[in-house]
Amino acid sequence: MSIYIEPDKENNQQTLNVFASLNKDSLIHWSSWSTFAKEYFETLPGNPKIIDIVDPYYEKIANFHDWLIKRISINHQKELEIYNQMVDEYKKSWPD
Repeated sequence: MSIYIEPDKENNQQTLNVFASLNKDSLIHWSSWSTFAKEYFETLPGNPKIIDIVDPYYEKIANFHDWLIKRISINHQKELEIYNQMVDEYKKSWPD
């Protein structure tokens, strides 16, 4: 974990920033990494912040999720309409 203090020039104050980072030198020596993983670690600068690694991956997963939902909605529109109709009928059958 790394901690650093940087000046906030607008408010003339100090800001404390805390972030988690990877110790690249320690990680790269683990014997069970795949070749792909080792090559990836070698491309990372210094001791990278975890957030800098996770954020781009998260964005890819979120984009894939959005694409998948759209494809399911398009490809199974008729089935989803039937399902939604059944849910509505089920809800109407129960007293308030």
